[in-house]
Amino acid sequence: MTAEAGMDEEFGRYRLRGTLGTGGMGQVYRAYDTALNREVALKVLHAGAASDPVFVARFKREALVAAGIDEPHVVPIYDSGEINGRLFIAMRLIAGTDVASMLKKGPLPPEQAVSLIEQAAAALDSAHDAGLEHRDIKPGNLLVTPKNFLYLIDFGIARAPGEAQLTNTDATIGTAAYIAPERLTRGVADHRADVYSLACVLFECLTGSKPYAGESLERQLYAHVHEPPPRPSEVNPAVPAAFDAVIARGMAVDPDQRFSSAPSLAAAARAALTEGGSAPVLSTAEMAMPDFTGELPTPTGPTGPGGPFGPNPTRQLETPGPGYPDTRILPADALPPAVLPPAVPPPAVPPPAVPPPAVVPAAVAPTPPPLPPELAEPAETPAPNRRRRWIVVLAAAAAAVMLVVAVAIGLPGGDDAAEPGPVVTPTQATVFSVGGEPDHPDRAGRAIDGNPDTGWTTDIYSDATPFPTFKAGVGLMLTLPSPTRVATVSVAVPSTGTAVEIRSAQTANPASLADTTVLAGPTTLTPGDNTITVGATEPTSHLLVWISTLGSTDGQSRTRLSEIVVHAAR
Repeated sequence: MTAEAGMDEEFGRYRLRGTLGTGGMGQVYRAYDTALNREVALKVLHAGAASDPVFVARFKREALVAAGIDEPHVVPIYDSGEINGRLFIAMRLIAGTDVASMLKKGPLPPEQAVSLIEQAAAALDSAHDAGLEHRDIKPGNLLVTPKNFLYLIDFGIARAPGEAQLTNTDATIGTAAYIAPERLTRGVADHRADVYSLACVLFECLTGSKPYAGESLERQLYAHVHEPPPRPSEVNPAVPAAFDAVIARGMAVDPDQRFSSAPSLAAAARAALTEGGSAPVLSTAEMAMPDFTGELPTPTGPTGPGGPFGPNPTRQLETPGPGYPDTRILPADALPPAVLPPAVPPPAVPPPAVPPPAVVPAAVAPTPPPLPPELAEPAETPAPNRRRRWIVVLAAAAAAVMLVVAVAIGLPGGDDAAEPGPVVTPTQATVFSVGGEPDHPDRAGRAIDGNPDTGWTTDIYSDATPFPTFKAGVGLMLTLPSPTRVATVSVAVPSTGTAVEIRSAQTANPASLADTTVLAGPTTLTPGDNTITVGATEPTSHLLVWISTLGSTDGQSRTRLSEIVVHAAR
């Protein structure tokens, strides 16, 4: 099948009007959908790949994965199927080019680079929320419209953690210039490998050069594993020096030293640009090669542009050039021996000083749509999904029972406990973290969005009891609309093991945990709604739900707070 510009070839209900690009799995055409009267981008699997079960499965996966992510920065899928023995995917036709083509003209202005990374991070975050790793983040997979609106494409090798691979077990997938070290050393990675790749893309956008440009393939792979990240300000003096720390952390060899999410990387880049802020700088010793002999823990924008073309806004994509030759499947035996690190412990590093607690504002984010069963990881057991009014009624009833018991047996809060009244909806939720980076600060708002099926989760910890050994703890700081006497706090969780304290604070960003006041001591939570009697005698504008003991969710050391409901005193 061929279709050159000016030709008009039939392919089922589609008429092929030109070739947009060619990749390892197939060709992408500009096509006209005669049934729906619109132009589309039509990706068709190569005839030679149709008999290869790996390519067929990967091609089908791309359609399923992309269609299951409802995010403005992921190209919408219109249709997929098979015509005359050829698999196809029909998707929105995007006006513009890709970041790889843009970088041929040199580095991007820092403001534009940060804007593109923020949009790519939003798309990645939705994929990660769905339990998927993209595994091929690179400039060629980032499409940009004339209005600087970005789309993340090519989910063909995306995979859920723990899911069977479609490639041979001795193959390493990814593009050499952006591949995370753990993929080379162990072949096992989680969503933080995508964060590493996105940091590499940020470096290239700022400097116009790949992180380890000019090196041979073998040398690039060695550098990703053994060398500290390069400094963008040294490659391009026009780049603010604050970006050096952002790249150093985003490209840290040890995944535990990286940003925990793509939006966290984007937020640090924005701070470096607009406020002169920076992420904590990692020293050469701190960025030394970690011990890879152990096992990694198993992981768990703007509106899109449009233009008139029939009933749907579509435009033509500039041809970025044939193929993507820098994307390779690398057999393990092709890697230079030097890439694999010796099985020795990392150099001793003195424990860093405990940084001040970080509190990062978070907007309430939408929950991604459910994926098809064959793509979704085992779902957490959600807290009971009931109407908001039933939460209020049951919480009030439970609180009333607890008050009676407290008075009868003299438990704390007996005579001083306030009768629960109306629900108070916090205006903001932020992550309060002592001794470490905030856990998923961009998702904190999901714990107060009124939907128990969403929620905020901590990071996954390799230690079942990380508090206070690893760090002092973590919690959610709720900002109330006005000073309020709090009667009860209802916390919904899907699993056991978590214990929380309810505290008040004078500000949303206290200097330490000692600057907060305990309103209710440690309470062990059970699956479902847990109503904690507070009985505050003084009004507060800032309420802290502090996780003193980490629980277990799906066999992993993490806590999920599905929903938090605050009741004022009458």
